Amino acid sequence: MTSEKPNVVVIGGSYVGSRVVDLVAPRVYKTHNVVMIEKSSHFQNQFIFPRMHAVQGFEHKAFIPFTGTFFRSADLLREELGLPKEESLPSESTKIVQGFVDAVYPKHVSLESGEKIPYEYLVVATGTGQPGSMKVSEKKDNVERWRELQKKVQNAEKIVVVGAGAYGIQLVTDLKTYQPTSSKHVTLVHSRQHLMNRFHSKLHEIVLDRLGELGIDVVLGKRVVVPEGGFPNDEGKMFNVELVPNPNVPAEERSKGSDKLEADLVILCTSATPSSSPLRTLAPDAIIPDTGYIRVKPTLQVDVSPSHLSHRGASESINGDASKHSNNDNNDDVLSRVFAVGDVAHTGAHKAARPGYFQAEVLARNIEKMIKHQSTSKLEKIDDLKVEKDVKEQLEDLALNDKDSNLGLKDEIQEELELEEYSFDPPGIHLYLGLDKGIIFRDPRRPTPENQNPEPTWSWDSGSSDLEINTQRLWDTRASGVKDWYA
Repeated sequence: MTSEKPNVVVIGGSYVGSRVVDLVAPRVYKTHNVVMIEKSSHFQNQFIFPRMHAVQGFEHKAFIPFTGTFFRSADLLREELGLPKEESLPSESTKIVQGFVDAVYPKHVSLESGEKIPYEYLVVATGTGQPGSMKVSEKKDNVERWRELQKKVQNAEKIVVVGAGAYGIQLVTDLKTYQPTSSKHVTLVHSRQHLMNRFHSKLHEIVLDRLGELGIDVVLGKRVVVPEGGFPNDEGKMFNVELVPNPNVPAEERSKGSDKLEADLVILCTSATPSSSPLRTLAPDAIIPDTGYIRVKPTLQVDVSPSHLSHRGASESINGDASKHSNNDNNDDVLSRVFAVGDVAHTGAHKAARPGYFQAEVLARNIEKMIKHQSTSKLEKIDDLKVEKDVKEQLEDLALNDKDSNLGLKDEIQEELELEEYSFDPPGIHLYLGLDKGIIFRDPRRPTPENQNPEPTWSWDSGSSDLEINTQRLWDTRASGVKDWYA
């Protein structure tokens, strides 16, 4: 990586952020560096987190080091794309910085540590997280927290799991199909009337049947009251869990029975919140007030178009330095080079890694187009200018070094450049329903003249006999050659 080249900065190093680097680096490495900023010291394999509640002994493998071969896929992709081989490799143009981005400005991002990293193109792939999770974390601390939770699970007799998305469902079904934890009494509480409520109701029926087979109690249409200070999970004794009806669910669709549950362990798997706060300093109008997701255009560029601004409330006004940057005359030009992908972006697609991967592909091609087109357009514009030789040389120098984007070319570039738009398929999921069973489910396709009422499709598989769910394969891909699982 050389400091002379401008940066494509990617904020977030989970599945989608890492994939963005894989796809962008081989396309732009000759002209740009790609810098990924990630708050955690290690890549977190969150796919295996639900299973780690039941199965002990591989929690340290869930955190994979950011090695020098982490972006080896970028080198392999160069060959797949048919790009000419150079002396340098795409991965050599990449860099990983551990830190938390607390603010974004027109030309740089600012880290909590005070470090400033300049960018020409910016990708926000921060995903979602629980409140308080947006801070730097180390592997040693994360592994220790997991082992403490595993001890609580091991010692518990009655476990209440709150939230019936994919995470909560996989957690409870693993508990009941893994022999050391299968005898525990498990209750799953969900505030909606349907499990997996973002999908077609048929998946709810399938999952509900499976939970019944495994002897898991299910409470629907009620919310758990979380006490101030949290549940007394550390005390090792039974306590009451209070439930209240969800007023948005019809009474006849709520589970009957008591509004109190007995438990000695409560595990919260409720929806996470979008980690969009760093963008508030640059583009507050791109953040949806009610949800916190980032608005994006079909091209995945952040969207601050006027049609959205009337929806902002007075509480959403931004003061001080943020307002100054938001109203900058060059803000439109800056924002054309700022993208958002993955769970933090309001794309219309369901929140999962697979749609995020497809978004990363569209984004990578668009950044490649913009970089190529911008360089060509600037040089063509300079050739057409009737200026003295010394002035022309100065303009050429500015264009080639790209230190000033104000050459009067923005309108010309935007008119001629046609970017790719992201479109998404109906939601689908591969959902583990225990160690010995899984389902691949896809929502109905969009109606067509030939099929006005499409149905969902699904197929069963035997789950994952590999208790660690392909952890070894991910280490081989991202940390090739590393034999120390604790690294």
